Amino acid sequence: PGESTGLTDLLSLIERTDALVMVLYHAQWCRACKYVRAKMGSIAKQAGYEDVIFVSVDQQGARAVCRDMEIKEYPTIHMFRDARKVEEVKGIDLKRIINSLHNHMKK
Repeated sequence: PGESTGLTDLLSLIERTDALVMVLYHAQWCRACKYVRAKMGSIAKQAGYEDVIFVSVDQQGARAVCRDMEIKEYPTIHMFRDARKVEEVKGIDLKRIINSLHNHMKK
């Protein structure tokens, strides 16, 4: 997934697109984060997900972003559509993450 290090960049991306934006907030020390990040990276490359923008935010490189987005635990996923947060998923429940992704891919 693409990388984001600045809050301004992230918010600009969310606001300027009508595509579904999935943001994975993760930490390098977090084993569960590594697992989810790898799975999301694989999903992002699959057919059918071309219209989804995948963004990865590393807690260590973007502490201010994580703070400003009120991330309290890792991994956390936010999904945005039409500049609004439409979903938040915490933890490694891949079935819930994928179901949420599919639900919000539909307009």
